[in-house]
Amino acid sequence: MATTLFSVLCMLVFVAFFTTTLSHPGPRKNTNCLIIVLVDGVRWDYIKEDEYKGFEKIAKHGVKAEYVDPIFPSNSYPNWYTIVTGKYAESHGFVQNFMYDKVRNDIFKMSPSPNASHVHWWNGSEPLWITAEKNGIRTGMYWWDGCQVTLSGITVSKCKNYTYYKKFDVNKDTKKAFLEALDDCEKGDRRLGLVYYEPVDGFGHEFGPDSQERKMALKAIDSILTSVQEKIEKKKLKDKVNLVVVSDHGMANSNPDRVVPINISTPAILDNIEMMLDKGSMSMIMPKEGKLDQLYRNLIALGKKGLHIYKKDDIPNHYHFKNNNLVLPVLLVADQGFFIQRIPGNRMYPNNNIIYNGFHGYDPFVKNHTDMRGIFYARGPDFKKKYVSQPLSMVDHYQIFCHLLGIQALPNNGSWDKVKNMLRSSSGQLFPVKYLIVAIHIILIFCWY
Repeated sequence: MATTLFSVLCMLVFVAFFTTTLSHPGPRKNTNCLIIVLVDGVRWDYIKEDEYKGFEKIAKHGVKAEYVDPIFPSNSYPNWYTIVTGKYAESHGFVQNFMYDKVRNDIFKMSPSPNASHVHWWNGSEPLWITAEKNGIRTGMYWWDGCQVTLSGITVSKCKNYTYYKKFDVNKDTKKAFLEALDDCEKGDRRLGLVYYEPVDGFGHEFGPDSQERKMALKAIDSILTSVQEKIEKKKLKDKVNLVVVSDHGMANSNPDRVVPINISTPAILDNIEMMLDKGSMSMIMPKEGKLDQLYRNLIALGKKGLHIYKKDDIPNHYHFKNNNLVLPVLLVADQGFFIQRIPGNRMYPNNNIIYNGFHGYDPFVKNHTDMRGIFYARGPDFKKKYVSQPLSMVDHYQIFCHLLGIQALPNNGSWDKVKNMLRSSSGQLFPVKYLIVAIHIILIFCWY
């Protein structure tokens, strides 16, 4: 009996050791560099429309995902912060591109507005670059918003502030940023680089997702990616640099001739609105004091097709959105093919009449609506070759980055099981195979005798 019990205990020890060593996603020793490229607004199917040699070369020598589902809302700031925290919007705090903090009476407006640099917007969750710096990994960031903000008393080692995408020499500057990041890696100065590229999104908005202008913008970054990979090979850094290219969301056609406008500007509704944030795919509304129920009833009474109206408490749970103080009492969500129009006056943010031929922010969870999906491409010494991953969620990227840097991931909403098969080693703390074999033999001999 004692012998049997001892054998069982030995087997349990063996199983525990084996599974922990091989599959637990903890910190791992790694001195390789990581360069993350965020190409704003690249829809998952753009790469199929033409020959994009830079992207294709990454996939040939590395991995790609079938597609990536953004979080709700499928807008830039919410998904940017998800990429570097692994959390949904309600958890990391960036619930929209425009936000209102009633306690501080402050409105978040996208960069280059100075409001975007107010520290309290960024304190909802610690981003990757701050965790990296805390772990002694110096980081360089190029036009990635947030790098200008000091968080937890830490300022990133190198930060080039966001620059508007129509800046004449954006492609020249982007190529230079890559070269700087590679030089920093080669010299051992900085192991983490984050590069943001906006023109694909900008021209997609201005001219539409199917426009030649948008396609030329994608060709430009593709050419840069080709050049970067050639430089990696020339510098003999193939076994040193992990290169990851992601997007934050896709893009839908919103040409005024193709979408149905949703106008909510009736006197009964306007009389009850204190503030409205954003338009198009979704909006948040702050009602006047004591007017929530009346405003809600008036909105419902409109009977607008393609418009979903929620009180904050009734927002669907699968959005992972409502449990945050920055979510306003009323949420409007438009179906794709519809466009919420702005209200008149100075209660509207942004307060402009720009006509968009492309738009995002639509519900990414609607079946058969795929325009909000993004991309994930990666290559380097820690990735497999010619591997196509199952579809990912935006919350999944963060764990990959932490694994590649060898730092402990903070609590997040990502799934390790969805990403581990892209990696050559998906274990946690690295444990050389020869030592693993010796350890297994010792355990088996001990149990046998």
